[in-house]
Amino acid sequence: MFTAADAAAVLPRVPRDAHKYSRGVTGVSTGTSRFPGAAVLGVSAALCTGTGMVRYRGPSDVAGLVLSRRPEPVCERRTQAPGRVQAWVVGSGMPEDAATRAELRFLESRAPEAVFVVDAGALAFVEPAEPENRPRTLLTPHAGELQRMLGRWGESAERAEIEASPEAWARRAADLSGHTVLLKGPATAIASPGADPLLVEAGHPWLATAGTGDVLAGVIGALAAGSRAPLDRVAAAGAWIHGQAGALAAEDGPFGASELPAAVRTVVARLLAEHSPEDAIAGTEEKQA
Repeated sequence: MFTAADAAAVLPRVPRDAHKYSRGVTGVSTGTSRFPGAAVLGVSAALCTGTGMVRYRGPSDVAGLVLSRRPEPVCERRTQAPGRVQAWVVGSGMPEDAATRAELRFLESRAPEAVFVVDAGALAFVEPAEPENRPRTLLTPHAGELQRMLGRWGESAERAEIEASPEAWARRAADLSGHTVLLKGPATAIASPGADPLLVEAGHPWLATAGTGDVLAGVIGALAAGSRAPLDRVAAAGAWIHGQAGALAAEDGPFGASELPAAVRTVVARLLAEHSPEDAIAGTEEKQA
């Protein structure tokens, strides 16, 4: 069972001599003209989690919407060569089509050392990893998506079976694929190949609304860009922060996904204040004095 202290241990520490690149650069290739909100939500979540910089790749109209909501990202079209990043978030708000497949393959070829957080439409194009390679790709399916993925890998399972035993099926998917798997649901199960799964039960039922998965992907992408923790623990920390943000947002009643990034910032700030060493972040000594 993953705890607040576990999540705090994953958060990147920000020394006094930090700069935007040392804090980690998160790449976000999400959203389409049909579903532009996925891009806004993922970018906002990454920034509110504490990444040093966001590079956004997407259609010009979507990039314009992103910049109107968050002026910080560096935007580029998907026809351009990507800038250097430590972690890519790919697939949120994108269809299962040839363009999504091409974008995932292109980024994989240009960023061989980056972590990939693969969501939604890009999940259909993930290929099993070689057993000797360490996991650097995180898959973020819900039960229905995992059912389809398992079928492509030669495993048959009903959605109800997956929902009834999330830890077992997350581990099975991780072992079959060679990737780390985060199975979304009321309880989030995370597993890396050959490892015991982690279970995150933080959260609130009102997180079951459109767009919250886009926020989760952005949170995890930011953590992966800046943290040196194993990928399964990075994913679990992201799920814990996301769940706590949902619970915080729910204190004022029903909420939409656009309200979550601000709650994510509050949860991260509380973790740093309550669980970090005194010198973990710049300015801590002054605040305590």
